[in-house]
Amino acid sequence: MRSWRRAALPPWSICPMRAKAWQPPANPSTSTWARSCHSTRRRCRAPSGRRRWVLDPVAIGIGSLRTELLRCFRAMPPAVVRGNASEIIALANLWGLDTGAAKGGVRGVDATDSVGAARPAAEALASFIDGAVAVSGEWDLVTDGTVTVRSEGGSPLFTKITGAGCSLGGVTAVYLAEASPFIAALTAVQAYNLAGTRAQREAKGPGSFRAAFLDALYRAKPGAIAENPFALI
Repeated sequence: MRSWRRAALPPWSICPMRAKAWQPPANPSTSTWARSCHSTRRRCRAPSGRRRWVLDPVAIGIGSLRTELLRCFRAMPPAVVRGNASEIIALANLWGLDTGAAKGGVRGVDATDSVGAARPAAEALASFIDGAVAVSGEWDLVTDGTVTVRSEGGSPLFTKITGAGCSLGGVTAVYLAEASPFIAALTAVQAYNLAGTRAQREAKGPGSFRAAFLDALYRAKPGAIAENPFALI
């Protein structure tokens, strides 16, 4: 019975115990997944082995299980939050932060707000978690609550493939294992925008874009990532 119960848990609830940083999917399909997320989060925050983690509040507002899970994360916040503009505004409002935006309305994975409109919420979230927030959209914003950066590049074809934003959270977690939250988030966004720009030059559509993007991300070098256009705002 014990081995069956262990096997029933999602693999990300076990693997992060040996990792320096990780990203759980805030996309629970059952109460078992939600319970395992709580348990893993507590263990990662324990003094015996603190591990930083990335939160992607994907499709916040769909279902009470997802909403309550995200609400509970306020007590043990992540090092980095990554989402689209509407998700970032909704999470900040859910946590009771001063965002300057109306509470409401996001129910799904598509943004209905602009990146610029999400800046106050992103800065409030970053200050609250003492970490960093990355907002994806027509351009990308990264902030630690004090310093805010606009990153350019990428491709409109990101919106035509599945999992681009989710995998960005995973890449952020890779950098988070070795860098500060702000540097990890900014480097991941810069790498993605560089690879997206390069992939679009070769792609004939979403299918070829996905393959070209993965190849471009694999080939991205530190110097080119640093030279991708960005600016303080």
